[in-house]
Amino acid sequence: NFVVLVAWILIWLFRNAESPQIAAALVAARLGTVLVATILIEPYYLSATGLDAELYHSMGMQISQTLRANGTLPITGLNWGTNSYAIYTGICYLLFGPSQLAVKLLNTGIAAIGSILFYKTYVWYYGTTSRILRLLLFFSPTLLYWSSIHGKDPLTFFFLGLGYWGTARFAKEGSKRSFITCLFSAFCLFLIRPHICCVYLGALSVVFIVRSLSAKRATTMRFAAVSCLALAFLAGNFLVH
Repeated sequence: NFVVLVAWILIWLFRNAESPQIAAALVAARLGTVLVATILIEPYYLSATGLDAELYHSMGMQISQTLRANGTLPITGLNWGTNSYAIYTGICYLLFGPSQLAVKLLNTGIAAIGSILFYKTYVWYYGTTSRILRLLLFFSPTLLYWSSIHGKDPLTFFFLGLGYWGTARFAKEGSKRSFITCLFSAFCLFLIRPHICCVYLGALSVVFIVRSLSAKRATTMRFAAVSCLALAFLAGNFLVH
């Protein structure tokens, strides 16, 4: 299962990157980041301050064992944030075995798709770009590290990229499918990092309000803006309480 999934991610990257050379460089950079983090950085953090990945690992092990034994997820009061990522970890361990390295390789592939989505959206919407933007999105050391680890950042980065794609498509075309993509991305962001979901919904509302002033489908845009504002308010109220 793991080999098939990673192979699919690699095929997608090579088909959707700007060129095969860019895709190969991106894959090499991400694999190198995972290697350096696993051998050098994470052992240091584990011995010096502890590591979130160890918490995810232990929780994921318990969840995978419960799934294997009972076919059900453990019932908890909070199933977002850390707990939602722990459930994701448990499902990965159930499918691939309890390997932190396997999860990191899967995560970095998912985040790589997110970086391609950011870049392709920019090019599709504006028509031009620069090499600097591509280098920052694909090879920024910070983005490479934080989106290549056993944690919430890779999934956050992917769903932000997917939300960026849906936002651009809806702002330009006004299609229902792209608006559903925005809402799906917001929902997944809420499960992983609720505060980032609130920021995304707020930004989405501003984009749609501005676009509705000149868009041909102004009614659709206004409906989308009101919906996102309402969702942002509800999500923020939920977080406060």
